[in-house]
Amino acid sequence: MLTSPQIVARQASDIAMTPELRRAIGLLKLTNTQLSAELAREARKNAALALQMPAPDIVLGLFRPASRRPAPPAIRGMGG
Repeated sequence: MLTSPQIVARQASDIAMTPELRRAIGLLKLTNTQLSAELAREARKNAALALQMPAPDIVLGLFRPASRRPAPPAIRGMGG
């Protein structure tokens, strides 16, 4: 009977490193600058892709301390 660690090791050895998986792992290793360049390169090669910069307030808002973030807008028509 196999114990749990042996089962995990056996399952892990069955994973196939496909070219797509290798590329995905490579993309995860890129810095923000490198990833931006790679995305721009792919967008130039593929007309179906379009790059759009996010709104600055959304990006910057993620890094503000919670006490300094603006309150979310009220939802209309929610009884109140």
